[in-house]
Amino acid sequence: MEKMQKKYRLIAEHYAKAIQNGALAEGERLPSLRDITALHGVSISTAVEACRALEKQGYVEAKPRSGYFVRNPIQNISSLKEVFEKKADETDEWINPADYIGVHERISATLSRALTQPLKVDLGGAVCAPSLYPGAALRDNMLRMLRAKPSMYETGPRPDGVRKLKEAISRFLVSRGMHADADAILVTHGCSEALSLALRAVTGPGGVVAIESPTYFGILQIIESLGLKAIEIPTHPGTGMSIDALEFAIAHIGSIQAVVCMPAVQNPIGSIMSDAMKSRMVELCEKHNIALIEDDTYGAFLPSPADARPLKAWDKSGNVIYCNSFNKSLSPGLRLGWLLGGKWHKKIEMLMYAVSRHPEETAQLVVADFMAGGTFNRHMRRLNGLLMQQRTQFVEAILEHFPAGTEVTRPEAGLLVWVRLSDEQSTDSLFERALREGIRICPGSIFSNTNKFSNCLRLSYGMPFDARIESAVKTLARLVREA
Repeated sequence: MEKMQKKYRLIAEHYAKAIQNGALAEGERLPSLRDITALHGVSISTAVEACRALEKQGYVEAKPRSGYFVRNPIQNISSLKEVFEKKADETDEWINPADYIGVHERISATLSRALTQPLKVDLGGAVCAPSLYPGAALRDNMLRMLRAKPSMYETGPRPDGVRKLKEAISRFLVSRGMHADADAILVTHGCSEALSLALRAVTGPGGVVAIESPTYFGILQIIESLGLKAIEIPTHPGTGMSIDALEFAIAHIGSIQAVVCMPAVQNPIGSIMSDAMKSRMVELCEKHNIALIEDDTYGAFLPSPADARPLKAWDKSGNVIYCNSFNKSLSPGLRLGWLLGGKWHKKIEMLMYAVSRHPEETAQLVVADFMAGGTFNRHMRRLNGLLMQQRTQFVEAILEHFPAGTEVTRPEAGLLVWVRLSDEQSTDSLFERALREGIRICPGSIFSNTNKFSNCLRLSYGMPFDARIESAVKTLARLVREA
């Protein structure tokens, strides 16, 4: 079974590259399943899995009784290399990372604006419906913990974190293809604090950080708050951050101190980096002594996590700082995260003590108890199954109701889709008009310091697809047409 999984992924990567480089054009038919079977020497079931993987990543679409055809995946910004070369041709100078400094005021303004209007439907929040989380089980665990230790709120938390949770996380990481000693795990107030601590440990004011483009807007806010500069590296919805563009940036800027990357189910576009690319990225950053900070928030959403190991699994020198959280997968209200600091462990531990001391103990004990006996893994299998059903219905509704030419990603996992409208559309304007209809979305402008995604938006399919959600999609489609 394991060999078949590796084979279908290799075959899928083979055709994905052919589509990316133009060898297979939009509308062109993929080789038949029989041809793939004969060409690659695999079974028909492996050929089917490869085509399904390509379909999930948005490279192809299946047509009844006709086969698989190349569709037009969302194209991100032109390669960084092309941008640099164009600048060099014009001015004989390389792009200055200062062009990417800070986070525009529109991000904070947009987030605040969304809180001022009464909402009927929230399609902007990266969170699942409350019914999809194990709230009752977590509440029962908390009551049991308080009965067992009624003095919990009358004494201070342990300075080194709750050992039981660290051991549970250590066991969980084995299922992700990693090995981490419990003592190496630092428990944080969510993943945002973990990322902030990691950046503080490896950079100084004015330092340059390479980030994905588009990227999670929280990263942009952290970078600005620390007085750092950011250079955006093009990121593909199927394969993730461009390693070629990153390598080119390292060679021509020469002062990059850190790379922040989300290789598994990237927010906002849902890309999943291949093992070959992850290995190459770890090697590239280690070679140039650049800290690699990994955000694995959505890693637990992968249908087969063992087949998509984190970057940290390739780390041999401690150059990768691994950050994760239970906020999206288990409980938005607990704000519980953790990190593996690698060779910066002691420094991060000191910074954490200076900033926030120790995380509250009750939540740690509740989650540790929930993770015992494989309960967390069973919860994630159920959650992922429901989310995939919701994704299919949500994407189909977008394609049915939005104007022709609308492009939408089909992520393999997670709870977010990235939608691209026609070039003349402004999703900032759509955001305002949707708010007046009681619908919240996330405009593309908050995921970059450039205007390259002003016609894009991020939507969440974390809520069960019902008449209310379908009505909201139809309303958004109407607003787009009216524009």
